[in-house]
Amino acid sequence: YSKLSKKRFTTIRKNTRRYRPEGVYSIITPKQKFKAKVISRVYIKKEDITDFIALYDADCSHKWELIELLDKWYGREFNDFVLITLERID
Repeated sequence: YSKLSKKRFTTIRKNTRRYRPEGVYSIITPKQKFKAKVISRVYIKKEDITDFIALYDADCSHKWELIELLDKWYGREFNDFVLITLERID
């Protein structure tokens, strides 16, 4: 959750078509709760994930680490994600 201390941060989620630009969502972690606005969204597949995205999004050193996490959370066969950039609302 270290990236959540920044004003802008990214996250990769299952693409449910729920996240829309300018939409405001509650972010809840074990230690904090705040609102954030969607700045942008990009639909991606696992093959679109780069080492840069993995490092910036999930503090993973390599893209395969992030892909392993996504496989664990959503299943190996699932391959429809959205990369969301959010801005914290204080």
